[in-house]
Amino acid sequence: MNFYQKIISHKIKNLTPERLKELAADYDIFLSDDEAVKILHKVQTTPIDYFNEAERDRLIAEIGQFTSPEVMAKAQALLQQFLGQ
Repeated sequence: MNFYQKIISHKIKNLTPERLKELAADYDIFLSDDEAVKILHKVQTTPIDYFNEAERDRLIAEIGQFTSPEVMAKAQALLQQFLGQ
């Protein structure tokens, strides 16, 4: 795991549902309390290389099962933006 992956993993592991909702709101993404909890559970318990596009896409698709298509599309766009892709 490289330096950036460690930073991302650490940040994700320490997110709270409230903080995730705040971050999402900054990018005009509305998350319900339930969605925030489910998303965090998924990302905090799924080992993933966020720099691997296939792994990211799989995770986004899994998140899309309990969020709206709009949330899923915005989340994917944000990840791509943050990772410079």
